[in-house]
Amino acid sequence: MKSRHATTRLTAVLFGLALLGAACSNDASESATAAAGPTTQEQSENAAFCDSWVQVDQTAGDLSDPDTPMETVTAAASKISDQLAAADEPPADLATQLDTLTSAFDAAADGDRSQLDAPETAAPWNEVGLWVHDNCGFEPVEITLVEHEFEGMPTSLDAGVASLKATNEGVDAHVMIISRINDDVELSAQEIVDSAMEADDPEAAFEKTTEEVVGGGFAAPGDQAALTVELTPGRYLMLCPIPSGFSGDGPPPADAPPHFALGMVSGFQVN
Repeated sequence: MKSRHATTRLTAVLFGLALLGAACSNDASESATAAAGPTTQEQSENAAFCDSWVQVDQTAGDLSDPDTPMETVTAAASKISDQLAAADEPPADLATQLDTLTSAFDAAADGDRSQLDAPETAAPWNEVGLWVHDNCGFEPVEITLVEHEFEGMPTSLDAGVASLKATNEGVDAHVMIISRINDDVELSAQEIVDSAMEADDPEAAFEKTTEEVVGGGFAAPGDQAALTVELTPGRYLMLCPIPSGFSGDGPPPADAPPHFALGMVSGFQVN
């Protein structure tokens, strides 16, 4: 086994991708979800917004790491503002949440990312994601987050847009990072992670075998979170890079192993 430093480097790369909206726990995470499934007419009316949100989730990874160069942040935030604006009539019951998020993205596009990292942005982000899960008609996947497992994660999904709704029943915070395994790689999802952790350059080793698709869906203990992802045929892995013992409040514990090092890795096939 390589040194803890190697493991920590991979953790740092992935943990930074995980924490968009994770400045605090999301106590209001369920307030904007629908009480019943959407009708076909409602799905049609919301289609432009739903499609825009898929693109927002895809772009958001560029905003999640506080160390991301500002030019990258401004470009991604500007792109997200455009993606949200593409939905001519966003759902009325998300008006407050979208106003908060749009303000944060507009400020970041102008060079001020402070609102992105503010606790006030965390809950609206999750509320919109959960609304999308309940109302957009994407392939629904519901899983439970515990130490250290994605309980209920299917081993296969259909190609297209899937919406993952995660309920955290653990004592640590959890998050979902999804990567597509390169077609020429024969290792299992767990073997890919283990091999990267053994490497002198874990980041390079991981990127050699996978391509990140989307990351997010941060859920503090007792909370729910959602993440949309557009999937093409192939093999995928999902992992949680949160350090063990981190509940979402305060800094992560020093030198704590990441959840993926403790087995929080799940592989699945997209057909």
